[in-house]
Amino acid sequence: PAFVPYTIGQSTDGGKVGYILQVGDIGYDALYQKGLIIGITALESVSGYGGAKWDFGTDVLIGTTSPNMGEGNNNTTKIIASSGITGESYAARLCSDYSNAGLTDWFLPSKNELNKILISGAVLGLTGNFWSSTENGQYGAYALGVGLSNNSDSKSNYNAVRTVRTFSYLIPVAIPPIIPITDRH
Repeated sequence: PAFVPYTIGQSTDGGKVGYILQVGDIGYDALYQKGLIIGITALESVSGYGGAKWDFGTDVLIGTTSPNMGEGNNNTTKIIASSGITGESYAARLCSDYSNAGLTDWFLPSKNELNKILISGAVLGLTGNFWSSTENGQYGAYALGVGLSNNSDSKSNYNAVRTVRTFSYLIPVAIPPIIPITDRH
């Protein structure tokens, strides 16, 4: 079958395509279609609260979470290492524990990854503020919504949580058929 590029909002790989890397994005490669898939459901730590806290409530300064594209997975790992895996679930742990369609490589997006997804927030049906994995000091982290690119909130507040995973597919290059050279004798 012929390669059909993904489009924003397309259902695939346990979620919906939330962003497709463009020229100038970190990780862009013209030979691949790469991007982010957003989980199809919002995650909650406690039913009825509409989301989760950013961390386990320890307010430990991690200090090394990055806002950059491609850093959400690393940030998620750092948050879990700092907050632990016992007790009440929190945003990064919910994302790391998430599984859908047999896929378990989900994470809490970095600030810039979340910003890119929110560009198409209306197409994806996203409303409200969502935690990113990017810390903003000891007591804050970035919680972004459609039109809110630099909003910091207290780590102990509840915000919506959407998990993401990456995709990368080689774009096939059409190879022209080999035309045999005939003998001209």
